[in-house]
Amino acid sequence: MTQEQLSLASGVNRSTIQDLESGHSDHKSERPANPRMMTILRLADALDLPVSELLEPVQERYDFEKARLAEESTQ
Repeated sequence: MTQEQLSLASGVNRSTIQDLESGHSDHKSERPANPRMMTILRLADALDLPVSELLEPVQERYDFEKARLAEESTQ
């Protein structure tokens, strides 16, 4: 599925999809992407995926960072 097709199927702007794919909040910034829950729900629905599948990489990164910070605090 192309970004354009996903945009049409989900109602999410194509530039937003590009930003989410890059992991940044917009193409000019290095801030991490932080989509609204409605955006996540729309994309999951259009992709016929459970929301949990879209959020799994975020949860993994969160768990990694949490463990790293915990380890640093004990050193």
